[in-house]
Amino acid sequence: MEEEIILGRDETSEVFKRFLSQFDAPAYIRRARGVQAAWEQLLDRCRQRRAEWLEIVRLRISMLHALAGDWDNLRPLLAGEDQLDILRYHLAALASPLRVPIEPTASARALRRALRELHESLERFNQRWREFLASVDLSGVNELRDGYNRYYVLEKECAVRSPRVARQGFVPLQRLTLDDLASQFPLLPVLRLLSEPEAYARAFPSLTLQARIDFLALSLRKSLIPCYNVAGPSRRQQTGEAHEPDDSARLAGLVGRLRTLFPCSLLRSQIRGVGQPAHQLGAARRRGQISVAGRQFAEQ
Repeated sequence: MEEEIILGRDETSEVFKRFLSQFDAPAYIRRARGVQAAWEQLLDRCRQRRAEWLEIVRLRISMLHALAGDWDNLRPLLAGEDQLDILRYHLAALASPLRVPIEPTASARALRRALRELHESLERFNQRWREFLASVDLSGVNELRDGYNRYYVLEKECAVRSPRVARQGFVPLQRLTLDDLASQFPLLPVLRLLSEPEAYARAFPSLTLQARIDFLALSLRKSLIPCYNVAGPSRRQQTGEAHEPDDSARLAGLVGRLRTLFPCSLLRSQIRGVGQPAHQLGAARRRGQISVAGRQFAEQ
């Protein structure tokens, strides 16, 4: 008869470990790697999409910095010192090198336009990013996490042959939510800009009330009522047709904003250009009734 070899407990454990070493990692390690790989794959997908959509924002930031020359030059156009800090310490990190150099400018209009374009790009990116995060499917990653919580300790106990060792250091994984993903990829801070009247009042605090009102009248003529024609009366005025309701609403909205900036009594007594057709404002300017200071700021 052949002699039967009976292995002790330590020898059996050693043979089992040697058997495992001939193959891939134990099941509990493969399960943990699968959970981590799924999470990293999801993050890589988000990083790639975010990098694609940030290209325009990076370009706007770089162009703004090139035009300003220094971030401090934008202080008069921002709503507060905290907005300058956001621009300098948060958004500036996103700037990318420009292929073509841009010369700095002292034009308030050019800087204001660049700030508005950046503001619009930031809002557009945030809107698209919200929609993207809402469309991300987390069911696959959460299914792997549920399997990890249910089977990891059992599979590790089979490998190490010790329930106590298998439970050491085990922490159940929480199910992922869209908030977890948003914390990894937050929205961009959107700058708060000064309106033209506010920037005008900050830049020229010593000018008279009439000069400020003249500038606002010029702004109204140049940008807020497109149906008016600088060269003469519009077709509606010639034929006696009524103005479109939306034009009247825009005019009423501007007058409402003016009343928040100036006392009502002064507004009623001194504002004479708002609401008139553009050709009448142009005639008033030619007659010298609109101040030089208001015209210079409007044309910057």
